Amino acid sequence: MKKEDKKSEANLEIWKKHQEKEGRGLKKIFIFIFLVVVLFYIVKSF
Repeated sequence: MKKEDKKSEANLEIWKKHQEKEGRGLKKIFIFIFLVVVLFYIVKSF
């Protein structure tokens, strides 16, 4: 029973790390899209 508990804890830690990495990746994508839109708006206004 203890082996299963340790295994589930390890899986939970791996899942948390994966979620953090995925969240950071999405944040970078949204910032990039925002900057592209702002740049396009500035160029178009000239």
